[in-house]
Amino acid sequence: MSPAVAFPFTVESSGITLLSDEGIDVTGPDITSIRCQGVISSSLLSAGYANKSSSASLHSRFKFRSRPISVDFDMSQITAIVVNITLDGQNYREWAFSVETALRGYGLAFHLTDVPPAPTTSPSNAAEIKTWKINDGKVMAAIVNSIKHSLIMSLSKKKTAKAMWSYLQERYVQDSGALLHTLMQKLQSIEQNDMTIDDYHSAFEQLMGPLLSMVPECTTDNCSAHKFIEKFLTYRFVMGAKPIFESIRTRLLHDSSSLIMAQALSDLISEETRL
Repeated sequence: MSPAVAFPFTVESSGITLLSDEGIDVTGPDITSIRCQGVISSSLLSAGYANKSSSASLHSRFKFRSRPISVDFDMSQITAIVVNITLDGQNYREWAFSVETALRGYGLAFHLTDVPPAPTTSPSNAAEIKTWKINDGKVMAAIVNSIKHSLIMSLSKKKTAKAMWSYLQERYVQDSGALLHTLMQKLQSIEQNDMTIDDYHSAFEQLMGPLLSMVPECTTDNCSAHKFIEKFLTYRFVMGAKPIFESIRTRLLHDSSSLIMAQALSDLISEETRL
């Protein structure tokens, strides 16, 4: 068992900062629990004071208006789910991936697709329903806090995370001839020009993502149709690189049997660095 460590509180506009005995500032996002007056809220899992098999105790006194007040709270119960990208209407694919990834880390991704548990009386599942509502609220907050302000009120009547998720998906995942026509026009004209290879790839992905999302899912793991489409897009990406990459472009396009986007991107970046 790790020894107890004393932490004085410092209150800042950005939240709580704890100062360790070594003089290291530990900010709010790195703290998962605090123990005061011998009450352990939960194991400390981060901030470098515990490992998988041990826990550290934090003893703190919070001063407010010169009067010491004991505090006891579990940071895991109030930590917000952070999505480090804002949905602006043009980046739905990236935003959706970020939301799903963040929720998987909390074990809550199923709230995007599942309905709440139905009440039962024998035995009662009231506790299960309460927990589900709390967790669903966290997911709803993560969604609302990661979209642009003009979209927020469009979600005000949605009562579950699943309803919010479905609404945004229907709004931004389009499968229309007009959208396909626009994407194909942009795909035909996109070139690297003055962009770096990395920036060019990011711009290319803005077109490739929506296109691939229109392709029906395969029922087999090794889908030849998907592989063909991805290879076609890789060819187009390589062909749009600057003329100074002509030698490596020729090599990549002639090595067509095994060419994939990751390989093309890596080789072009390496050549860019060499030049």
